[in-house]
Parts: sequence; structure tokens; C-alpha cells
Amino acid sequence: MSVRLFVGALLLVFVLFLGACAPVAEMQPETRTAGAGNYAPPAPVATLPAASLTTVLTPAEIYAQVAPTVAYIETDYSTGSGFLVADGDDRYVVTNMHVMWPQDHARIVFPDGAEYTEVPLMDWDLMLDLAVLGPIETEQDPIPLADGEDLVIGSPVYLVGYPNESQHFPQPALVHGLISRLRQQPESGVTYFQTDAPTMGGQSGGVLLSSRGEIIGVTGSAFGEVFAFATSSADVAHRIQGMIAGENVDGLSRRMLPTRYRWRLPKVELQNLYDSRAYVVEDAPDFTFQVEATSENDIGLYLTDVMGEYLALADETITGTEILSATTVYAGPLFLTVEQYESTPAEVRLKANVKLALFEDEDDDRIIAVGSTLAGNLDYPGDVDVFLIDLKAGRPVTVTVRSELIDAELIISALDDDVYEYDDSSGGGPFGADARLVFTPPADGTYLVVVDDVDGTLNGGYVVSVE
Repeated sequence: MSVRLFVGALLLVFVLFLGACAPVAEMQPETRTAGAGNYAPPAPVATLPAASLTTVLTPAEIYAQVAPTVAYIETDYSTGSGFLVADGDDRYVVTNMHVMWPQDHARIVFPDGAEYTEVPLMDWDLMLDLAVLGPIETEQDPIPLADGEDLVIGSPVYLVGYPNESQHFPQPALVHGLISRLRQQPESGVTYFQTDAPTMGGQSGGVLLSSRGEIIGVTGSAFGEVFAFATSSADVAHRIQGMIAGENVDGLSRRMLPTRYRWRLPKVELQNLYDSRAYVVEDAPDFTFQVEATSENDIGLYLTDVMGEYLALADETITGTEILSATTVYAGPLFLTVEQYESTPAEVRLKANVKLALFEDEDDDRIIAVGSTLAGNLDYPGDVDVFLIDLKAGRPVTVTVRSELIDAELIISALDDDVYEYDDSSGGGPFGADARLVFTPPADGTYLVVVDDVDGTLNGGYVVSVE
């Protein structure tokens, strides 16, 4: 399952991205760092030709022209779509980050039967749900990308991808619709095409095409089965160029899963009500494992999979030992989270009959100052990030969380939880999923800025700012 299809009255989050096949010019690679300073998106460096409605092609001609460059992506946990891009003589495949996560390689198949196994993940953009794989050896030439933002509402468009695919060597599917409207995120400069062309799981990373067969966007999310959404090629082409050049386009570190699994676990120290620790469970299909957590505080344990589904929960006692027992169904990362329900610091002792790897969260306990903007990431489903901020009594601040990937939830709290403010939808954004709070501290001191996803099922990057 590669597309996050959110069915219901609330549109949570939609993100799709596309890349550029123009050669990278005058880009200097840099080392990825954790983005500890103020966040600023990279300046655009790619210019795409405007899409045109002249020389309109038939649907059959569009399919014949584009389909050979659209790839089927398969990982251990999901399937999706991708498309070919070029950097000079090198060829890469672009897809959505959520198709790849948490994998560092994928199987790629093209419609002519060309198969590439264990293609490495070159980089991903945690802010804009983008991933680059490769390079791969192919003689296939990519389809040119175009800026379609000037196309009028009602212009015909087409989607090519691999929705709901189960075959080992599949062929891409073609659907059509109209541009229904544009949705824009002014802060990030990203434009989304909304179309009534149908989409479903597996379409993520597929291409949105003009009637000339130009790639003007990439599909990746949908509102039920009513609308599909795609991100404009013009807004993200430079980010793909940057990733190929080795640039840190999202302002974050790589954020891969931990690999040091241990039998002996150190004591967990939780500092406040929102503090938690996450462990990755070693791959163990069809194995019943048991975890015990003991503390003088009221604590809880819960287990989730890569899709954010809750598999087990332990919260039976106020103090003492909680025991979580679960049987794994498949080989794959599971996330064990230890949390508490009190504002005073807690010490938790853990025992388990399976190796666990601590997930070192780079965002927790970071300091954010008034007038600054930081990039953060919910590293796994259910992650909760806690920032610290020093405030003066009576001086109001505005805190905003903006994301293209999560339905942001924002909490501002005193350390003892006596002061509490909450928001999950006042920040606007193209889909109304950003959060914003105007907060006036009642006293001088250190406060908590807490960021998570409303449902706890999504992971991805965000930007938090304080004014």
C-alpha cells in the first residue's frame, strides 16, 4: 500500500512531488545535518517550460509516449509508482518518500520487463514526500517536465501509475479527468493540482500529464475516491536536482531506522508528560515477544507497525509493572513506545525477550527561540516531538506548525502541565491541516512546544516557527 487514502469528511494531508530531468548546474554538495538552526527552504534553481494545449494528443498517444518511463516500485512493505529522470547521462527514478519508508532499497520494474533489484535509495526529502533511487543503467529517455500552473481550470489531464497492483511484472494504468482547482501553500511556495481523475493505493509517485503528454505533477494522495492531488513540477524540480547533487534540501538529517539491537536495555528517563521513548523491534515473524516496563509513575506501552496501526497496548496499573505481549505476523519493523501519564520525571526499567533498538529522536528537547523557525520530523507513526522555549510573562507569542505530510497537532504546556493550550487546524495550509496558537505565558519560565500528528498514524517533516 503506497498511497495514503484518507476517506471521510476531514481531508488530512496530501503530498506529491515531482522532479527534473535537466542537468544540475553549479550545485555544491553538502553534508546532511540535523537542521539545528533557523530553517529556510533552498532557493529554486530549475526553470521548466510552460505547458501548452497546442498539439493535443489522443489518450492512446499519451500512454504510448509516457508509459515506458513510468516504473513500478516494490519494497518489503509497500508498492507504488515512480518515473524516470536524468542528470546528464545518468538515470534515476523518483517516487514518494512514503512509498520507500522505512526501506533503503527497492525493486524497480518498467513496462518493457526491465527489472532492477535492490536499487539503492539515494536520498529522500522528508518535507515534500520525495525520494530518489539509483542510478540505474537504461537507454530509456525521460519525458520532459513542464510548468502546468497556467493551465486553466477545466483543462484535461491524465494520470499514469500502478494503482492497486499485485502482478510481478505489471503494466501501468491510464485514467483521465480535469483540473478541478489549484491549492497553494504560500509559505513553502508549493502548488497542488486537484483533479477528479480517480486514484487509489499504488498510484503514489505516478505522473500527472497535460494533454500534450507533458509531466506537470505527481500524484500521491486522494480525498476518498472523489479527488486526486498532485504537486506541481515547477515547485519541486529544484529539490530533485538538489538531492541528486547531494544537497540537504529538507534541512534534516537522513533519519533512517536504528540498527543497533540489544538484549540489555538502559533505564528510560521520561522528563515530562509528553516525553516518550521508542524502540524498533528486531524482525521476528511469527514470534511471540514480551516486554515488561516497571516504574513508580503511571506508564504505558504500545506497539505499532509501519502503517501506524496499533497492534498491542499495555496500561493496566498506576504504578508497578506493565506487560505487553504480542505475536508478530510478518518480518518488518515494529515500534514499541514507552510513555507516561504524569508531569513529574519518571524512571522506567525495561525487560524484553527480543532485541530492541532505541530510536534516537533528534528533535526532542531542542531549544526554539522567539523569532526562529526550525525543521523537524515525526520519525515514525506515533512519534511526539517536544521542544523547549523560554518565555516572559504577559508577552504573547504565535506558534505555527506547517507540514505537507502530517495533520499537525500543536500543544503548548508548562512543565507541570498546569498551563495547556491546544490546536490542530487554525494554521490554514492548502488542506487546512496546519496548526497555530497565540499564547500568552502567565509567568516567566520554560514551556513545552509539542508537535505530533492528530491520529498518530502519519510520519514526515514539518516546520515550527515562533513569532
